[in-house]
Amino acid sequence: MILEKHFMLGAEFDLTFEVRPRNMTGLLFHCRGHQDHSLSVFLKKGTMVVQMNDGAGDYSTSVTSPLPLCAKSFHHVAVTKKGNFIKLKMGQNSNSAVGPHVHSPSKTHHTLYIGGIPETKRKRVPVWSSYMGCLRNVQINQAALSFQSVSSVFGSINVNQCPAE
Repeated sequence: MILEKHFMLGAEFDLTFEVRPRNMTGLLFHCRGHQDHSLSVFLKKGTMVVQMNDGAGDYSTSVTSPLPLCAKSFHHVAVTKKGNFIKLKMGQNSNSAVGPHVHSPSKTHHTLYIGGIPETKRKRVPVWSSYMGCLRNVQINQAALSFQSVSSVFGSINVNQCPAE
């Protein structure tokens, strides 16, 4: 799904969601701004990863859940950014990273890709696989994200329900 001009890669943000994956690798969220500013949240071989770039270089952190990710339960994930500090929390486990100091964070709204990215945009994305599974209760800065405001959809997506497996 694509949300045009929906996400600000600024000095601070909170992104929370619940995830129940069917595959152990896949891109959940991606946003790329000007001057190499970017955010990617993805699963890679069962590890949740956040990769950030504030214009001065990539930095990342990751968490591996002690519980099986592809079980029938949802996993709560929180990504918090304050300045050049990011924190990733999944369930009770958390990890953080400090990136290079940047004087001018991006202050414009950028396109947010959810669940994958079109093939034409795959340059410099850490994981090309689309996310497969369920995603719910997505909030950006404590505001619920409405999937009704989606700009466009690519791939097979159902925004109304998450089938039981």
